[in-house]
Amino acid sequence: MNKRKFRWDFWNVVTLAIIVLFIICLIYPLLNLFLSGFKETTRVDGQDISVWTMANYAKFFAKKYYTSALLNSFKLTISVTAVAILLGVPLAYFMSFYKIKGKGLLEIMFIISMMSPNFIGAYSWILLLGRSGSVTQFLKGFGIHVPSIYGFGGMLLVFSLKLYPFIYMYVSGALKKIDVALSEAAESLGCGGIKKVFTVIMPLVTPTLVAASLLVFMNCMADFGTPALIGEGYRVMPTLVYSEFVGETGGSANFAACMATIMVVVTAAVFLIQNGM
Repeated sequence: MNKRKFRWDFWNVVTLAIIVLFIICLIYPLLNLFLSGFKETTRVDGQDISVWTMANYAKFFAKKYYTSALLNSFKLTISVTAVAILLGVPLAYFMSFYKIKGKGLLEIMFIISMMSPNFIGAYSWILLLGRSGSVTQFLKGFGIHVPSIYGFGGMLLVFSLKLYPFIYMYVSGALKKIDVALSEAAESLGCGGIKKVFTVIMPLVTPTLVAASLLVFMNCMADFGTPALIGEGYRVMPTLVYSEFVGETGGSANFAACMATIMVVVTAAVFLIQNGM
């Protein structure tokens, strides 16, 4: 039986460097985060001692204040994903199958809106539709009162308009790869219009749509900047983790790690469900 010897050639060195970088930058921080969630710091004889315990998880699931933030995160992310699909899929369909003037410029604007930092996007909407926003003040002069940009409704608007380009880009890419012969065959068999869209085109792009929806879900779930600026009392997990970690009234880093671990588990579960579909 021949044993394959390890050789220090270029590609083996690159592979080893990638593995080491992966362990240092991803595995170690996640493992440290996971272990911190099972620790609790107690003071004994003037010294801080960490003990292993399930108290952090028991505290989280025992108090409605914390579990409601998790439910709020689910409510927000699912709603944003649904609205992003409703915006992105029809837009991708019309942009792919119809000649629209300025299509290239529009696609550039979609990408720019998607790449803008979260704080900038949320702050821009505050400047427009905040209590002293330019649009709010302009419409107020005509006696028109616009709904508040703060809270769940505002976050739904901001997230949806920021993240739907993910749906658009993925679905439009999938639509461009569809064989035209399939569409022509469907039309020759009497399947046209809306029926063709739902029976021929949508099944072909569904795997891509699911993958894009997962990106929207994870981006919305992990976003801190938008809820921090326009959440105003609508508690979600990222802001709760931050307030617990840096709380002026005695925040607990271990409890914050516990909540962050729960978020990681939720997103990992969603990812595994998506892969199983």
